[in-house]
Amino acid sequence: MFTRVLERTRLTLKFLTRMKMDLTEMLEIDHMVIDLSYLLFKMTKDPREAAEIVEFMVRQLTRHSEVEEELFYPACQEISSLRDRIREGYEEHRQIKKHLGELRNAGDLPYEKLKAQVESLMAVVRHHVGEEEREVLPVARKSLQKSKMQELISQVVESKQRRLEKLAA
Repeated sequence: MFTRVLERTRLTLKFLTRMKMDLTEMLEIDHMVIDLSYLLFKMTKDPREAAEIVEFMVRQLTRHSEVEEELFYPACQEISSLRDRIREGYEEHRQIKKHLGELRNAGDLPYEKLKAQVESLMAVVRHHVGEEEREVLPVARKSLQKSKMQELISQVVESKQRRLEKLAA
């Protein structure tokens, strides 16, 4: 089941990247993919499938953090009203990365411990995403120049396509 959902997600992203969207919308799509993965994790009773889903979540969250830290957050630092929130975002990413490190070998963890660690990770992720979607993305959408947003999205799309091709191989 998870493989089919991953393939559909890949195709959806491929379709969406052909649409004109800005980086904030792409980040929101990433948030939705993580939410969907988490729901699939909660639904499965198969420890192997759960580990596979967690490994996917780790890859997605790692890449999402890289995009925010390397491209989006530096662009948002130019917006004075977001500087404090961006600093908080970096700190939340450090917390998320700590959790991700604990989940890197998900298949080796006992199922109950895996569930507890995923719940702990998702508490931090949901808090971060909630603040970002309420406080950062709307301001960035209004404040960053369209040319800057297009430049950023082009960089992200190219990188995501390369990663998805690796996952499909």
